[in-house]
Amino acid sequence: MSPEPNVTAVQKQMPYWLLVFACFVVLGSFYPFRFQGGTLSEAIQQWATTTNLSKSDLAINLLAGVPIGFLGLLSFVGNGATRKRVSGATIAALVVSVVLSTFVEVGQHYVPTRVSSRFDTIAQIVGAVLGIVVAVTSGRWICDRLQQLGSPNRVRSGDALLDVYLFGYLIFMFQPFVPAISPTELSAKWKSGGVSLVPFLEWSTNLWGAAYTAIVCTSTAIPVGAWFARRLSTWQLAPVAVVAAVAVVGLEAMQVAIEMRTCSADDALWSSAGAITGVGLLRYFWVELQTFFRLQGRVVLVRVTLLFVVLYFLASLAPFSFVTSTSVLADRWERFMAEPVGLRGNDFIAGSNLVRISLWSAVLGVLATLSVRRDQRGVLWGLILVLVAFAEFLQLFSNSHSPSLLAAAARTLGATLGCEIVKKTPLGTLGGNPTQLTQPSER
Repeated sequence: MSPEPNVTAVQKQMPYWLLVFACFVVLGSFYPFRFQGGTLSEAIQQWATTTNLSKSDLAINLLAGVPIGFLGLLSFVGNGATRKRVSGATIAALVVSVVLSTFVEVGQHYVPTRVSSRFDTIAQIVGAVLGIVVAVTSGRWICDRLQQLGSPNRVRSGDALLDVYLFGYLIFMFQPFVPAISPTELSAKWKSGGVSLVPFLEWSTNLWGAAYTAIVCTSTAIPVGAWFARRLSTWQLAPVAVVAAVAVVGLEAMQVAIEMRTCSADDALWSSAGAITGVGLLRYFWVELQTFFRLQGRVVLVRVTLLFVVLYFLASLAPFSFVTSTSVLADRWERFMAEPVGLRGNDFIAGSNLVRISLWSAVLGVLATLSVRRDQRGVLWGLILVLVAFAEFLQLFSNSHSPSLLAAAARTLGATLGCEIVKKTPLGTLGGNPTQLTQPSER
């Protein structure tokens, strides 16, 4: 981090976010809050001697440690990132990580459904080190991008939005950061179907899953293509499209070396299609889109939003295997009431599903907010909350899903984030001056 005389408003908020995330880690570690007796020496002994290794638990603990290190360093580094301050902040962030991870892991001895493990503590500390490295190398840049999201300069704000999205895209592609690089691991991944080099096979066996993959990969890569179109603004269309497509395909290919991630030709193909679309939209059609939305986009956006609401509910219920008897429905309701939060252990797959739910809900929030006038957005937000809660409740009737308050919270958070993105970023200017986002990047 280069020395800076001032701390941005975003960085001043980091201690609060560190406290919030630390509370989340504590609550998540001790859920369902049913405790048993035991001495501290017994708890430490179990923590130190447990030999069971769960890759899922290690992955989720590694991910939990990253924000602690990142937020911790930015919280403690203060005004001016001198070498002395960075060193002190690094030590402070590591101390917070060690104390927090040891506390929650030793404390899990008193929760009957949890297992105290020193390996989980180590995973959290390693994650914190990764977070510190990110904060040291890119912390100022990230804070500046977040600060510029609300900038009155729409060019800078638009670039910052794409930068933040790309950063999040890279994190999502590489999490949980657990490598699988030995020949034995790669061979096992190949045999288990974690690597699929033949495209379109799933369309004949799992039509819904294949369609879902196509929609997600294409849509999430469009902003990546837009990022390349902005950064390579002096290049011709074809070279930019090629670079963007190769970049996302390369990211998909690198998932071969990431534990618990799949690498498939379908993902690569649909991601490259999305990236190329993003390049074309921003490079040649942005002015036309702005003009179109200024003239008649409200009606189109309402229709698109209604269509997406239908798709949102379909995604919540797929593959459409429904409860057919009242006794089964009653049993599912009792299980929900017995464990409404839905946090069943430190499951990495469950965490990934929550991220996907949040992303879908964020898209819903963006579309819905764009489709109404500013004075209607308060009522709209209430309606969105009703929709996302209803989408989660409907899963009670599905044999393939289970409703949970945690998933409902993820939906609500995503939808709220989508609404705020429109309010605070250039997306909210679609009905304004159609040329204000077409200038070359200022950096």
